[in-house]
Amino acid sequence: MVLALFLSIVSVSAGPVQFSGNIGIYTDQSWIQQISGDSLRKPYSETRFTLNPNLTIYGLPLSFNMLLSSQENRLRQMLDQFKIYLRPEELLKQKISIPSMPSVPSIPSPLSFLSFIKSAEFGTCNPSYSPFTVSNATLTGGAVEVNPWYIYLASAVGRSQRAIEGSDTSQPAYSRMFYSARFGFGKKEKTHLFFTGLKVRDKPNSITRNYFIRYIPIDSLNPPDSLPDTVEIVVPKENYVLGIEFNLSLFQDHFRIESEITGSELTRDNRAPTYHIDINIDSIHNKLVKRIAQKLHIDGVPEWAESLVHPRWTSGFDYAYSVKPSFNILGTRIYGSAKMVGPGYQTLGNPTLRKDNLAYGGGIERSFLNNSISFSGSYNTEHDNLLNMKLHTTSFISYSANLGINFPNVPYFQLSYNPYTQQNDIMKEHADIASFNTGYSFNIGNISNSPNLSVSFQKRKTLLPSDDYTTFDINLSHNIGFQFPLSISVSGGLNQSTRPAKTNRILSLDVSPSYTVFGSWNNSFVLSGSFENGIKRYDTRLNSSFPVWKIADASVGVERNYYRGSDGSYNEFRLTSSLTRSW
Repeated sequence: MVLALFLSIVSVSAGPVQFSGNIGIYTDQSWIQQISGDSLRKPYSETRFTLNPNLTIYGLPLSFNMLLSSQENRLRQMLDQFKIYLRPEELLKQKISIPSMPSVPSIPSPLSFLSFIKSAEFGTCNPSYSPFTVSNATLTGGAVEVNPWYIYLASAVGRSQRAIEGSDTSQPAYSRMFYSARFGFGKKEKTHLFFTGLKVRDKPNSITRNYFIRYIPIDSLNPPDSLPDTVEIVVPKENYVLGIEFNLSLFQDHFRIESEITGSELTRDNRAPTYHIDINIDSIHNKLVKRIAQKLHIDGVPEWAESLVHPRWTSGFDYAYSVKPSFNILGTRIYGSAKMVGPGYQTLGNPTLRKDNLAYGGGIERSFLNNSISFSGSYNTEHDNLLNMKLHTTSFISYSANLGINFPNVPYFQLSYNPYTQQNDIMKEHADIASFNTGYSFNIGNISNSPNLSVSFQKRKTLLPSDDYTTFDINLSHNIGFQFPLSISVSGGLNQSTRPAKTNRILSLDVSPSYTVFGSWNNSFVLSGSFENGIKRYDTRLNSSFPVWKIADASVGVERNYYRGSDGSYNEFRLTSSLTRSW
């Protein structure tokens, strides 16, 4: 409370300098009463502190985000986050004028160069280039992206993984440094040619406990002749990625093609000795790459290239590419895609990228009558085992058809059908997935109503009838709003799963009224339950939010959960609270 009062004093909003933001603290505590069976749920406790101030100078926003959690632990990757970021590109959307200085109509010329900065952030950063290079990456350091005129520059430097010593309860991890750069010509959203480089390297000496001991049973009659073996759990890696991205946009984006080709080198243990790479042209499996190598008479990697990537005895090389053309003709969008990720391709800038995969497909999108009717359809196919090194090649084919109808003053409808087939030499799986959604909003007197219905169906067939199943889901909800500050939400659903030997049904019900007192004190109550074969769940939640002396907003939640099943029974009591201040 004292902190919120302090912020209310220091908050300013005058002249060319404005200071705003919010601060808050959130707590979550649960207690478990185990009645029978094993422990199905463990108690939970967390306290989070957030601080998000914004400083605006002559219309230029400078923001700061901080998150501190009591769950922060040196035995795992960091949860606490902090970031200072600047995004002047937002200023281009409007003409900036300086308050209290009407004689100056726009940003002073010394600051005009800031409009070239797309983003600049320091602290916990999330740079994103492309799925083949950097995507879904989080690092502690800095990242900047600028696009002055037709020159594009971007870079990110920091630590993407902190060192964790191995223990009985934690997996060891090396400290991992992350360096990326991107440069080229053109606008990011339009025609451009970009070159991307990425280097990620683990520090070999950042941890000491990186092994476990494989004990040999001691036999008093035949004692072991040697000491217990030690086995490394993880080894320090090193990764280099080089890529070229070319996007072409013509005729006001009616024709567009997006393309990218990248190569990667992954060293599984960067402590291994280096070596010189000799290329056997006859072993190249891609005909285009083989033809280029023959034309250029390439029989080995130049020394300058080896000095950049440092190939070692544990290194592997591969490449990936993608092409995505699209056309917009008479309100109809037609698009295609082709993507290949080699079996040895890997980027530590996107660890979730699927490899050993060749995929292509296309689709069409069309809307009518001012978007009141929309339709889309697509086809995609992919397969793995690109080098025929696996015992089986698995292929995947999927289709999609979607229809939307949304006219004023009548119920809306959405239909979709998404079948797929997955198969190889020893298995085959086919599934038909269909869904339907409808709803309508209307008034009866002073009471507003908004009912919604959703239905989905899935049927899966395999070579083994015992693995076949069908699922059916139906959910109905209704929201009611009164002229006075009361609203009620009611929903119910049925989920049925049928297998050859068993049918399982889950029935759920949820009722939630909400009422506001004195114009600012909001109270909501939730009563829900689900009933399955032999399992019952009941949940009750009460949440209340209210202002505190006009300087902060508080929220308190109380939750009581009951679980009864053949595998055990327990009661849970949960208490949440928050205090926030905006200025």
